[in-house]
Amino acid sequence: MQRYTEQIESSDIALEAPTNRPNEGLPIGNGRMGTLVWTALSSLEFQINRVDVFAVNRNAAGEHFSATGATTDYCGTCARLRVDCGNEPFRPSPDFRQDLSLHSARCAVDGRGVSAECWVAAEDDIMVVTITDDRETPLPIEVTLTLWR
Repeated sequence: MQRYTEQIESSDIALEAPTNRPNEGLPIGNGRMGTLVWTALSSLEFQINRVDVFAVNRNAAGEHFSATGATTDYCGTCARLRVDCGNEPFRPSPDFRQDLSLHSARCAVDGRGVSAECWVAAEDDIMVVTITDDRETPLPIEVTLTLWR
């Protein structure tokens, strides 16, 4: 069993610089519900997805992951969740790191004085985000949930 764990862990994904586009985020999920996890300068960003949501309509332009604009044709995306920690802890720096553990299906993000761990429960459609603020003066966290259509 240990050998398999080591083989899986050898494929973990580590980002040493922030991504700023949703389609470059790291995926976590349970097969029904999932999210991409990426960062903005002061926030963690999540694209909440479910397998039973279709947002295509008869006027869809069919643009997928457009670098110049929003994707207009997609399946699964329900909402965007922004967890703003304030004061830009996730700006590019030697302190930044984002890891995806393929063995535990957890995403960890470390920034300047702020860290987070994210995962989706296997049996329920629950996403868990734990944030630790070790800055000298912790700041309030603002959470914003918006439809993504």
